Amino acid sequence: MKEFEQAQRDDENLSKIMDWLQTDPEDDTPWPDVPTEYTKLKTEFTLNRDGVLFIFPPFKSDVYLEDVDNSAGLKIVVPKSLQDKCLALYGHGGGDVTYERLRCSFFWVNCRQDTVKYVAKCERCQRCKPIQRKTKGLLQPISAQIGRFERIGLDLMGPKPMTTNRNKFILVIVDYATGWVEVVPLRNAKILTLVPHIMRFFQTYGVPRYIVSDNGKQFVSDIYNALCENAGIIPNRTSPYHPQTNYTERINRNIKIMLQIFTSEHKHWDRVIGNINFALRTSPSATTGITPAMATFLKELRPFWDNRRCLRRPFRPRTTT
Repeated sequence: MKEFEQAQRDDENLSKIMDWLQTDPEDDTPWPDVPTEYTKLKTEFTLNRDGVLFIFPPFKSDVYLEDVDNSAGLKIVVPKSLQDKCLALYGHGGGDVTYERLRCSFFWVNCRQDTVKYVAKCERCQRCKPIQRKTKGLLQPISAQIGRFERIGLDLMGPKPMTTNRNKFILVIVDYATGWVEVVPLRNAKILTLVPHIMRFFQTYGVPRYIVSDNGKQFVSDIYNALCENAGIIPNRTSPYHPQTNYTERINRNIKIMLQIFTSEHKHWDRVIGNINFALRTSPSATTGITPAMATFLKELRPFWDNRRCLRRPFRPRTTT
């Protein structure tokens, strides 16, 4: 937060807003030297206890923040000097997805346009992401119109370069209804290695009715079949000629891209698995428009800096006429 405060102080426009908030925030006289984009939002700015500039998002209901320290929904006003750093933090999931994630925590004028341009020009994104082509076929994907965690997909990725922790494979578990993802690094791809992680998923989110997988030897083994039978799970296996039926195929593509983008050292790829899980869970779905976290818990996951959003002055609800 100190970096934000200093960068805001060094910003020609934001520093004037901060000075106004610290001297006489009740003064309604126009700002002479601040761009119109900021003057239109004059009553929306506030400072937290650390002196960092935030902005209130537009409210869509009559529910207001009553607790002075309850500043959920505030967005950090990003100075020009830190915009590229914020974009680099979020900017590898496509223009719209990146913007939706950014706007939950950050604000600056023309954020959407800057985000789209950044993603379009990102060298690593262009190098790693495949060209998307819509293909036609007779087979149709399995419908996801069921309850949360009733149908999940399983898939394995690898072998990958062995890490210093001796991991070589990745287990991907995804819920069809919410898009919630569990990405787990593995030392080997044996079914006995997979089972504890699958069971842990069941213990956390409940036992599904269906599991979709490919025809890999792990998923046609006697141990896997016994697991499904004992739990009353119906196994669905994809056609070898139509693996897209498994929802995890798309997730795997995103994971491969993220591994290439987030890690330059192959021997440490398992260290960013937690970041990949968080990114996938907080990225809005192009279909539903909401994140897997929201679909699962009916709330967004709080980012690391969110607890720093404490107001310095009481929030006065805006009156509507």
